[in-house]
Amino acid sequence: MKKKCLLSLMLFSLIFLWGCGLELNSRMELNKDFSGHRLMTCTVSSADLARYFSGSKKDLDKVIRDACPKALVYKQTTEKDDTVYTFRMDFSSLKDYRKKVESLLNFAPEISYSYADSPFAKGLRYSENFSTKDLMSWLYTALYEKGYVDQKSVNDLWNLKSTEFTFAGKKYETDEKISIDEMTYVPVTSIDIKTRETSSRKLKRTISFRLPKETLEKHSSAVNSYFSGSSYKKSWKNEKDGKTLIITFTKDNFSDLCAVTRKVLHTSDTRGTYRVETKSGSPFEFLLDYEETLDFKNFADESGKVPVTYTHISNAAYSGSGEQTLIDGKTGKKKVNFSSSFGQPVRKYEIAEVYKNKNDIRRSFSFIFSSVCNKRELAKLKEAFMGSTVSNVSLDKEDDYRLSFTQKGTVDQCDADLKKIWKGSSSSYETKKTLFRGQTSGYTGKFRLHLNNKKAKGTFTFASVSKDSSVDISVTADHSKNIKMAQNVADKPISALMEGDEAIASIHKVELTGDSFTVNYEGSTSGHFLLNALKFLLPLVLLLVAGILVYVKQNSVLYWLKRTKEKIQEQLKKFQR
Repeated sequence: MKKKCLLSLMLFSLIFLWGCGLELNSRMELNKDFSGHRLMTCTVSSADLARYFSGSKKDLDKVIRDACPKALVYKQTTEKDDTVYTFRMDFSSLKDYRKKVESLLNFAPEISYSYADSPFAKGLRYSENFSTKDLMSWLYTALYEKGYVDQKSVNDLWNLKSTEFTFAGKKYETDEKISIDEMTYVPVTSIDIKTRETSSRKLKRTISFRLPKETLEKHSSAVNSYFSGSSYKKSWKNEKDGKTLIITFTKDNFSDLCAVTRKVLHTSDTRGTYRVETKSGSPFEFLLDYEETLDFKNFADESGKVPVTYTHISNAAYSGSGEQTLIDGKTGKKKVNFSSSFGQPVRKYEIAEVYKNKNDIRRSFSFIFSSVCNKRELAKLKEAFMGSTVSNVSLDKEDDYRLSFTQKGTVDQCDADLKKIWKGSSSSYETKKTLFRGQTSGYTGKFRLHLNNKKAKGTFTFASVSKDSSVDISVTADHSKNIKMAQNVADKPISALMEGDEAIASIHKVELTGDSFTVNYEGSTSGHFLLNALKFLLPLVLLLVAGILVYVKQNSVLYWLKRTKEKIQEQLKKFQR
């Protein structure tokens, strides 16, 4: 009887073992930055092959070799009579892991991950909605499509023996679907982030952590130690229900500001960038696009969120963007995008222009300003002065900044470039021919400089080296004053623009207040025209006069002869009587 029972027990055990399926083990190792790897080992015995697989071991090897997804690499080893297939997935981030897992599954993966190591939130939360069996479903599909397994064996093919999870060196035992929650929380009332542009356009950020009394009573020392960085200042403010920790720091640009914020929030997922461009048609105006990602996981409660306000305040002296509130509510991780603008005021400018004809005008520009720009913005400002007629662009600093460039080309070429640089500016030329004045040339230059300072002081000097014999130059502006200059004598800016042995025909200089003015030039060739006309007409006139004189003289002689004849005839008649 005992023998029968023993045989029955052995038979039952064999049946149980025989029906277990292919042995599957999983081990996932994860670092704090979510880099790591996942190993899945599949052990196949000769008995498994006979029970679950209608082909040979070579057939199985070929299917695995052909069907193994790109997200996995595998190797094959032998242990006694068993063949072990090890599949490995390496990943560098949560995004990378999610992408590779999704390529293995027949449904959308859900992966929840949160790790914090702060006085306010401490521990790990991690969960997945899939098992290792799900990650190996590709192999069953490949075997089924080749006819090596049937549909009935889908639930019996795998025997998931163990699922191990290791995080930062610590091992966890878990179910088939990984689920770990060992997070502890200490309350934070709210976080307020306020960024304000200073008078010099630096960025001053204040991060205020409002902490309840119960948090400070138990964790005051840990909180002080947690915020012990050297890149910011720290102060405390008493409240009715606790205290507010106030952290302040000032930086030249947004990227550096975000770098310090990352240290304060103690997370590598906090970062920021910004893009700067000059405004089209107004190079001293700047357009700024900001983007910042903020991760508050080290301060979140059980929901993974904490009350946050995030405000950016532009300096009204340079910008009309005002105050913008981008976050106002509970959040865990948030990306904010916002735009701003500002104008760089110009204090003083100097413009000189040499006019020769419609095919040759030359200009020099110089602008002086106390910079409220950072290095990146100054570089963009310099890049804004471009064109086929523009050269020698320079940006130098002494006490103030000086931006200078020259322009040379035809009236039409200079007009095209000037319009691109300054909206509303233009250059035009026209000619006319008249009977008495000969050919007249009209040139007009409109300058709309957009200097963000209606009281900007400037000088404009215009010199003509044309061959026009008669010249009229005028400059119109809201506020201008003519400066007396010796005609035919060039000052330094004009001299720098002149070429060869050119001589100044006329020069005009004005002092200006404001950033808009118009120059009008009118020249004519009347003197040359009259001289050329006289050269042509004088011989004709002389010939005509000579002809008249000859004609008059001939008539006078005939008249004298006629009178003489008449007198002779009268005398003869008298003599005959």
